Amino acid sequence: MSLTYQLERWAQFWQDCQPLITIHWKELALDQEWIPLGVNEERFASIDALDMLHILTVRDEGRLVGYFLAIVMPHMHYKDAGPMAFTDMYFIHPDYRIGGTGAKMLAEVERTLKARGVVKAYLSTKMHQDHSDLFEKMGWRFTDKAFTKSFREG
Repeated sequence: MSLTYQLERWAQFWQDCQPLITIHWKELALDQEWIPLGVNEERFASIDALDMLHILTVRDEGRLVGYFLAIVMPHMHYKDAGPMAFTDMYFIHPDYRIGGTGAKMLAEVERTLKARGVVKAYLSTKMHQDHSDLFEKMGWRFTDKAFTKSFREG
């Protein structure tokens, strides 16, 4: 296994992530029985064109095995503080969740966000696949709880 970690643009990432994003959705998405996977490719491409999309990938001899996506922009409440990163999604293929791959990916995300001038990053974890221990070991602070509520008719 020869893993590499690198920043990529949306077009290359999207071309390669089709098999992985389906595995990701099946493993983590809630309410799958009525909310299908439907990535808004055009919106991601437009955010990337504005240079607001931060994509770090993990590849094994060129094959995509993991990724981390964040939107980078000024916070709506702290416009003068500097750019902040809002995590959209992250995933590592189950076969690669060994040897610290997740920690290495997150460390590289931190390094590349800092190099980009990001002053603060926001990251969440699913309750049914909780990564809090890893995040706290890497110096992230537990600051918020998020809740969802479905308004499905019927």
